[in-house]
Amino acid sequence: EGSVASALFGQGQRFTYRGGLTGLMARFGSKMATDQSSAFGSVFGKLSDTSSKGNINNWFGGLLSKGTKDGLGINAGGLVLGGFAIAVGAATAGIKKLTDASLDAYGSMQKLQVGLDVVYGSRTESGQAFQGIQNYAIKSPYGITQTTEMAVLLRQSGVYSSELLDTLKMVGDVSSGNEEKMKRIANNYAQIKAIGHASMLDMRQFAYAGIPIYKEVADYMKVSQTELRSMISDGKVTSDVIENVFKKMTSSEGMFFGAVEKGAKTYSARLQNLNDIKSIKSADIGEWMYRIGSSELEGNGIGNSIMNLRESWNKGISNIFGN
Repeated sequence: EGSVASALFGQGQRFTYRGGLTGLMARFGSKMATDQSSAFGSVFGKLSDTSSKGNINNWFGGLLSKGTKDGLGINAGGLVLGGFAIAVGAATAGIKKLTDASLDAYGSMQKLQVGLDVVYGSRTESGQAFQGIQNYAIKSPYGITQTTEMAVLLRQSGVYSSELLDTLKMVGDVSSGNEEKMKRIANNYAQIKAIGHASMLDMRQFAYAGIPIYKEVADYMKVSQTELRSMISDGKVTSDVIENVFKKMTSSEGMFFGAVEKGAKTYSARLQNLNDIKSIKSADIGEWMYRIGSSELEGNGIGNSIMNLRESWNKGISNIFGN
């Protein structure tokens, strides 16, 4: 064991080698003792008060000098500092992960917000709509991204801003909480709204998605299904008719009433909801970081400290561990 310790730590640092982790911590502590001034000067280099930096270095130096040999022959100060070094490394990795995830989430949310800004023409209105979409998405199986994309599509097709969220919920219920169905149904519904009437192909696509559209429209218009087909060909099944039929199917007496609420109780839907909530919270942190980093304070060093946080910590850790 002594020869292993000598090979790892060199002459003058021999002690009984008992466990790789113990040896590793002592090695980190020794390295930090040698380079403490430059290492901690880098890590805490953002401090403007030089006396504070001096106090930090003196504190760690004192900790080393007070270390005594324990039963394993390990410098106690080295162990403490070694443990601190490991903690700093873990904290650095955590900060990097948080920073990257938060800024990425904010970027994704920004893209969705811009899409709404374009179709609304007003940041105030689009902001209110986006808040409503988020509140709906985290209680549905569809997710924020898909729900926002469908909202943009419906708004582009001519759905009024004041009716957008209700229309989105209605299409969501008719889709029975199924993501793929919602994409098809929303696209088809938007196309009918844009053109002004339903074609035979539109009706077939609704039927393929599991909607008893021929029966429901025939009942609403009080005609037979044979007569209905002729009316479809003549362009007499208008977008208003389709809208009213959808409202009827999702009303309290309709077959699709509460379908999204039921679908949201599944495991996959709840997992999606949790991920969406996490994305919203991460985006809030990312927005804060972005605003601080791009503010006028950037030139005074505060913004730079935020924007270069990862670089500063990585430099400090490199100095501590010599890599």
